Amino acid sequence: MTNKTDQLTPRRRPSQERSRERVERILDATAALLGDDMPADQITTAAIAEEAGVPIGSVYQYFPNKLAVLAEMGCSECHSPPLFESETFANRNVAQDEGNIDEGRAEVTGRAEDLGKFRTPTLRNIFDTKPYFHNGSAKRLEDAVRHELDQSGIAFTEEDVRLIELFISKALRDDSRMAARPKNVPSGLPTPLDGPIFPGR
Repeated sequence: MTNKTDQLTPRRRPSQERSRERVERILDATAALLGDDMPADQITTAAIAEEAGVPIGSVYQYFPNKLAVLAEMGCSECHSPPLFESETFANRNVAQDEGNIDEGRAEVTGRAEDLGKFRTPTLRNIFDTKPYFHNGSAKRLEDAVRHELDQSGIAFTEEDVRLIELFISKALRDDSRMAARPKNVPSGLPTPLDGPIFPGR
């Protein structure tokens, strides 16, 4: 029987350079569709294949469905699908606030190796839970993404930061359990869905 996690992981990993390039094209195409403000639930494997310029069979050769493609774009080593979280505790080298020392899991276990370790949170709807990290030191999602990329030790660009932030904000957004929102505020203006009406406030 296939479980939900199997449906959110790649079918196979590319081993040859040509195959790796094809998978990169599939992931880049998915990022481009998200960048066009297409809601994640409207993205299809056919649209991904068309954007990538590959046969749809190539998408299914590596991914069982579009959710697996979206999951592959995330930080799935720690934030594991389907909830994009895990029961692990990690030290991400977040600077302590002056006068507000939090030793993390070590306060419970008393072990030195647990100093600064905190439970891995879910990335689902994280766009709506700022500020970020245990002490709120990252005020914006892009700051948290940039910090995590710094911790990875892998070279990255600001475009990488933008695409990851876009993935988290759009593909990992789940409004199914959100309270019903009115179409308009009392003044008659439309209720904003993706942030403030006036940018910068």
